[in-house]
Amino acid sequence: MDREQVLFRLFGKYCPEGTILYTEGSPGQELFVIQSGAVRLGSARPEGKPAALLGPGDLLGEGSFFGQAARSDRAEVVRDARLIQVNDRTLGAVVRHGPRTAHMIFEQLLTLTQRARSDLDLLQSEIDGFTTAGERA
Repeated sequence: MDREQVLFRLFGKYCPEGTILYTEGSPGQELFVIQSGAVRLGSARPEGKPAALLGPGDLLGEGSFFGQAARSDRAEVVRDARLIQVNDRTLGAVVRHGPRTAHMIFEQLLTLTQRARSDLDLLQSEIDGFTTAGERA
């Protein structure tokens, strides 16, 4: 049995198509790593965020894992999925038993952090431009 199979046996969750992993506003303290299948992430409301389709190697639920009070969207399995469920108690074991999965988690968190920094820099530039234009008026 390879490490990813061991990881699934320890922390895995099989979810058939149609399973709702969580809904907008629900509490959560774990993130999920998709080993196989697909999950649609987005708001259940028509005026909400557009849906994103996630697949193997993607993670979801990281906001709640890192302290966000409630889920900000809805997650529905759209193709039978094998998920690794990670919470603060199991993270160390996931790193030990599934280094490839741990690497994917940290790589995606780094990407999210870099994207957030870039968005903040862009927002600061817009604020600075708005302030400068207001001072000239």
